[in-house]
Amino acid sequence: MLALEDEGFDATFSLIGASIFPDWRRGLAEQVRVTRTGGKACVATWRKLPGGGPFLVMAEALRAVYPNMAPPAPPEGFTTLADPDLSALEIEEIEVVWEGPAGQSYLDDVRELHGYMGAYATLDDNERRRVDGAILTVVDRIAADNRVVLCSTAVLAVGTRQ
Repeated sequence: MLALEDEGFDATFSLIGASIFPDWRRGLAEQVRVTRTGGKACVATWRKLPGGGPFLVMAEALRAVYPNMAPPAPPEGFTTLADPDLSALEIEEIEVVWEGPAGQSYLDDVRELHGYMGAYATLDDNERRRVDGAILTVVDRIAADNRVVLCSTAVLAVGTRQ
């Protein structure tokens, strides 16, 4: 439970968050609990796996190093919220752009994020070095002017607490 008072906010947001939690319904319930009556609650998730930004690069690198590795099963919240059928909500698809440095700076900037990427997190140090090399290959291929720009689609849903 969040250490926040009931109905304490006019607007609340879960941006690429609750959909990846194992207990995503509890996360959304907490979001609703802290949204005031008449307030807006916004939830965003990726339209399709592997997601956006560095998740796209990681997926390509893992496929290059481990072509027979099955991708991890998506979290239930992701599959449910990525294709919502909720008439009470305003639903919109938006294009999301992630931009960062190329080369080793890319790895340095996103290294902490890699720990949240299930397949990568389970690798040993030698396997991670192999995947890091594949990441740099992907980044070098897609970089322009020493920058990486990654575009993907997200689903944005906004509802009003009744």
